[in-house]
Amino acid sequence: MERSKRSVFAGFFVITLLVIILTGVACSVLESSCQAKFETNLPIYPDASLVSKDGKFLQYRQATYYTPASTDNVKDWYNKAIYVALSESVAKTGKSGSVWQGDWDVQAASQGGSTISLSRNCG
Repeated sequence: MERSKRSVFAGFFVITLLVIILTGVACSVLESSCQAKFETNLPIYPDASLVSKDGKFLQYRQATYYTPASTDNVKDWYNKAIYVALSESVAKTGKSGSVWQGDWDVQAASQGGSTISLSRNCG
């Protein structure tokens, strides 16, 4: 009888350990997927420099860039670049899947030029 209790406990321990390991692997895969989706076809304004990158585990990714270009020029570039990429993707595949899917915002920078914020939710 004593042996079977020990066997049950050992089995429970092994199953618990496997669940923990598989959960860690699944979270790691999902996090990698989130990062890859953010960086795939990321529209970076020409000659813009990276200021910061941020993100919360399995929630969102954000990158901020700076360029000396005017906000109007940068906004026009993003409107055109995303429209052209979307049009080309739909023409080739019938889908918008290969186009970067996230939010972008352009603001005047305090030192002149523009600050560009690119973000995407992981969900």
